[in-house]
Amino acid sequence: MKITKQLLTYFLIFVIVLMVIFACVFFYSFKTDYKEIVQINAKQNNIDESLIFAIIKAESKFNAKAQSKKGAIGLMQLMPNTANFVLQNCVKNNSDTYEIINSFMCGNEINNKTEFYNLKIISNKIISLLAKGQVQKNDLVNPEINIFLGVKYFKYLIDKFKNVDVAICAYNAGETNVRAWLNDEEYSCEGQTLDNIPFIETKNYLKKVKFNKKIYKKMLNY
Repeated sequence: MKITKQLLTYFLIFVIVLMVIFACVFFYSFKTDYKEIVQINAKQNNIDESLIFAIIKAESKFNAKAQSKKGAIGLMQLMPNTANFVLQNCVKNNSDTYEIINSFMCGNEINNKTEFYNLKIISNKIISLLAKGQVQKNDLVNPEINIFLGVKYFKYLIDKFKNVDVAICAYNAGETNVRAWLNDEEYSCEGQTLDNIPFIETKNYLKKVKFNKKIYKKMLNY
């Protein structure tokens, strides 16, 4: 009887130790690398920072040098063509960002707190990127540039589709595919949200990002 109780005790201790190890490994995988860069860009674009962390985890698991078979690069897995689209259409055409950067590049003084805040997202690398006006593949392995452009692109998708879940799907499957799904009654009843996602990868991606976001919200205590 004593032996049975001892075995049961050892077994319970073993199970508890395994659970602790699993919990440590699980939460360790939810990294918050590049936290300041994420926070500044998320705030500047009015996006929940936990969602940006969730996307980075789903896209690259925080590997700044990650590259997919399709050619997507870096933390937020941007295609070079997409990155250049963002630079030309979402940064240079955005008066809240580009005019301040341009003013700074010309040597003008910073006039107010808003301009100073916006400049916090601007590093020398991003100023150089704007000066040359084109994104190269090697630019996208830089965390500051990748997150700067990735968050701008996600903001563009949110503004375009007016729905965060749809924007997440578009980040994975592409804007063209999602627009086609919204126009198809098989996938969308009212043309604004997706009732059915035809790509299994995108359906799983949405679930993964939303799950990641929940964990990050708890980790970040809000």
